[in-house]
Amino acid sequence: MSYSKEDIKDRVEKALINVDSLYKYQEGKNGVLVNYLGFIEDIAEILLEKGNLKELTKIKEKDDKLIYNIPRDGSLDKNASKRITEKRIAICLYNQYKDDKLIGSPVHYETPLRTEGQGAIDLVYITNEYINLIELKTCKSKESLLRSVLEIFTYYKKLDKRQFLNEFKNCNDKEFQLVILLENTTKAYEHAQNIKEYKNLSRLIQEISNAIGLNIKICSLKLGPAAERKINKDKQNKITLGCNISIDEITKFESIK
Repeated sequence: MSYSKEDIKDRVEKALINVDSLYKYQEGKNGVLVNYLGFIEDIAEILLEKGNLKELTKIKEKDDKLIYNIPRDGSLDKNASKRITEKRIAICLYNQYKDDKLIGSPVHYETPLRTEGQGAIDLVYITNEYINLIELKTCKSKESLLRSVLEIFTYYKKLDKRQFLNEFKNCNDKEFQLVILLENTTKAYEHAQNIKEYKNLSRLIQEISNAIGLNIKICSLKLGPAAERKINKDKQNKITLGCNISIDEITKFESIK
């Protein structure tokens, strides 16, 4: 794709008309705007402009009387294939991964923000201090780190926090924290590993963190050798990955309150 900075600015301004959908905005067959890989810094710089940054924070909670705590048992339909997908990796993490401090213990997955299939928080984990709302990118995803940050930011803004805490009692007396969890095969992971080279993107993430008063943590997900990455099902059809799983922190943007 070959665009001038004015072209990009025009597209960003159009996208901001419906700021709730900025993270997935696209024109025709041009792909998602915030995934234009050669223009991440330009897009971040435009979003950092005072008026545009203010628009980002206008996303409102959705009082749709949803049930967030939809029963999730970590299983697949018994006749489902064992193909590895991002959604299934999320379920496997829910079933088999926990740590003491980094992301904590699993609470829920695919937490809906509207009706089923219309946007969901991939994973919710808790530590002693934090409710970690996790956006997961796996399976050689080409989506950018900018897209990942805007997506989980949008989901947090839409979340009816009072209703959420009422349904998940074990999340009370904790602060929310946004986590982007990136498999090391993804484009967003590549961005995160080289975050110092993305000065506008880094500044935008920090400004978003400050605006909502929450930390934003970026972590890596490493799975074992490809030969061991298979879906295993138990008698209840709960699924796990047949390989080692490790999660490490790449960087953290702490809110300046």
